[in-house]
Amino acid sequence: MKRFMKRFTKHLAVKRLAMIAASVLVSAGPLTAQPMPDGRGPDPERRAARMECRQDARARGVFGPELRDAVRACMRARFPELAGRGGNPELRAERMACRQEARSRGARGPEVRAAVLECLRARRPDLARIVECRRGARAQGLIPRTPEFRATVQACRRGA
Repeated sequence: MKRFMKRFTKHLAVKRLAMIAASVLVSAGPLTAQPMPDGRGPDPERRAARMECRQDARARGVFGPELRDAVRACMRARFPELAGRGGNPELRAERMACRQEARSRGARGPEVRAAVLECLRARRPDLARIVECRRGARAQGLIPRTPEFRATVQACRRGA
């Protein structure tokens, strides 16, 4: 009987420990689901607008890739700052021209990137400086499209 009681109490202790661990994990779940404090989390206003756009498109019977395109168009109409591709259109055009030029010479992969940078340095040194500053910011571990990334690129462009 003594042995049985010893095993039984051990079993209860393990069971209690498991229940405590489970309750800690369950209570920690909502803490990890909080939005990021630095503002990089999804904007509640945009999230609500996206859901409305999705519901409107679904109500019209749109599904699949067309649904995605309809939601994007709706979001661009509601938030004009999201319209079009971001970035510098001049840089994009020059980069595309340099890329086509490099590919026509038979460059592939990393060779293309190096050739594009050399082409930009020759054609537009100001745009080449932007590319170099962005590479430097990425090398520092900064995430593109964040305020820290933009500030670092701006400071680099000014020569600070």
